[in-house]
Amino acid sequence: MCGIVAYIGSKSAPSLLLEGLRRLEYRGYDSAGIAVVTQPGALVCIRSKGAIHDLEPYLSALPASAYVGIGHTRWATHGPPSEHNAHPHVDCSQRFAVVHNGIIENYASLKQRLEKTGHRFTSETDTEVLVHLLEEQAQQKPHASLGECLASTLAHVQGTYGIAVLDKQRPEELAVARLGSPMAIGIGDHEYIIASDPSALIAHTRQIIFLDDLELAHISSQAGLKIRSLKHAQDVHKHPQTIEWSLEDVQKNGHAHFMLKEIFLSARTSAGIWKVAPPIRRLRTSTAGVTFATAFFHISYPSSLVNLLTFSKAS
Repeated sequence: MCGIVAYIGSKSAPSLLLEGLRRLEYRGYDSAGIAVVTQPGALVCIRSKGAIHDLEPYLSALPASAYVGIGHTRWATHGPPSEHNAHPHVDCSQRFAVVHNGIIENYASLKQRLEKTGHRFTSETDTEVLVHLLEEQAQQKPHASLGECLASTLAHVQGTYGIAVLDKQRPEELAVARLGSPMAIGIGDHEYIIASDPSALIAHTRQIIFLDDLELAHISSQAGLKIRSLKHAQDVHKHPQTIEWSLEDVQKNGHAHFMLKEIFLSARTSAGIWKVAPPIRRLRTSTAGVTFATAFFHISYPSSLVNLLTFSKAS
């Protein structure tokens, strides 16, 4: 599964994005990448096949003075795992960068049309059509904001998306949108951290706004956050939710991987459910002729030996 992290604020974006990507490793991926916009406006992008730590040798190419950026972990769908298929993708002019979760169903026809007008594709992905469409829309509407360009881009798209975009000509702006793929916006102290999974946010803030389908957020370091409905073409006012999870809840806590953590936590989870569930006495099935006797737990943590129910033959 793919993961997205984005940042705009006063902190150094590269290290924060790398940390966020590490928190999304549990989702599975085959390549990763980061793009940042520097002051006064240069777009720098690094990508690598393999694990997130394979990106680390390239981090020196990302200036610490970059305060806006996007990152991505990719699970290959269109095209095999490779550096050129990894996100972020950039347009022909190296102005925009895009990361995307989801599937663009009409990407083949869009790609064919864009190639006929001179756009050069460098990957086998469906995502790359988005950044070239964004470039096209910006050329047609030179005075439009980044959010407006993204909205007009998505009007041509059939499929699903969680998307985040950068524009080197607007180094203090970020735009994200959602349709069928989760996007959460963490609100910090004069900063915004965006991710496809809240687990990448809670180390920085517990105040989170979840985008709904067909919502687009335009974020500026000066004007703040504005959310707009693409369906109704009007602004949306949303209040942040307070997330109660702890950082421990989203870490591996010494386990080799997240699946092992879930297995070892199953006993604790079951015990918690048992405390709040009504007691189960005797349930009979007239068809199977089986009596479900009073349920009980035998829990040995961390071995997670859990006997949820005992069965006895009906007398």
